[in-house]
Amino acid sequence: MIGILGTACEVDPCKDVVCNNTDANAFCLEGSCVCSPGYEGTDCSTLSATRFEGSYDAVETCDVAGSYTYVDPVVVSASAVDPSKIFLNNLTDFDCNGSSVNASANIVLNEFTLDSTEVHCDLPGLVGFTIGGTGTYFEATSTITLNYRIYFLDNTSDNCTITLTKK
Repeated sequence: MIGILGTACEVDPCKDVVCNNTDANAFCLEGSCVCSPGYEGTDCSTLSATRFEGSYDAVETCDVAGSYTYVDPVVVSASAVDPSKIFLNNLTDFDCNGSSVNASANIVLNEFTLDSTEVHCDLPGLVGFTIGGTGTYFEATSTITLNYRIYFLDNTSDNCTITLTKK
């Protein structure tokens, strides 16, 4: 009887797997890449934020303020510095001291969380507010649903949902 023991016959499942991305924190585990935050794909070379980028038509519905179709589009862009961050420009479709409201968000695959954004206005009846919320990108329809809450400085608030449709 002849017996063979040892690991000489084991094959490394990661031997021919290359995991890419700019920060080199991706690694292979049991033959598949584990990507760094902000990257995805079989080899981690796809920047997750690119799916969100574009110009969107927007329809907003709020519990208190009612429904509104935006005049100007919401523009979503990827951060040039942080691969897991996107920027949403013209988020509330009104000027506040001469500029639109912009927000940033942290993404994980198709979902994102808005960074708490404080806005100060010198408009009659609107001195400022803070927004925060979460969103989901639906690839099949190229839409984003964003649920957020506006906290006004007078201690009132409004719950809103924006549906963004990529142009």
